[in-house]
Amino acid sequence: MNGQVIKARVAVVAEIVAIGSLGGIPSASAVSAARVGEGEPTVLNWSSYLDSVGPGFQSRRWEDVDYSEVRFTGCSTSWLYPAFPESAEVELRQDRSLQPDRSWGTKTASNCFESGGSVSAGEWTGLASGNHFFQIGLINGSYDYTLSVDSVVVDTTHAD
Repeated sequence: MNGQVIKARVAVVAEIVAIGSLGGIPSASAVSAARVGEGEPTVLNWSSYLDSVGPGFQSRRWEDVDYSEVRFTGCSTSWLYPAFPESAEVELRQDRSLQPDRSWGTKTASNCFESGGSVSAGEWTGLASGNHFFQIGLINGSYDYTLSVDSVVVDTTHAD
């Protein structure tokens, strides 16, 4: 076989393998609410779950002004034999086009690990109008573990 043909096949196979490996990215799913009577639907409050996500995972975006609450129910990690209480860092960020994202601070979820119905909730106030998301930080103080959450709820209405 011609050396150039072999090189081309190797390049195509390498690209397929690289693209295929993206399929192993942990998953999340969400059901969203939309504003009525406006053009493109805008996500406000939503619920979801997390399945084996690692540090750096970013949630879907939602539009917000002033207030957001993120609630985790039923948390677990890939740590098989925890030697101390489990936790996960949750950072709220504002997605700003053509600028660095803004951090609104980090909360630590720990209560949700106690039982399937236990809840950890973080509230952020004084937010600027725009698209926001949460990002998972350290899990059990490390980059070595993954996080699963049975229920994730994002609530942008302070009245609750």
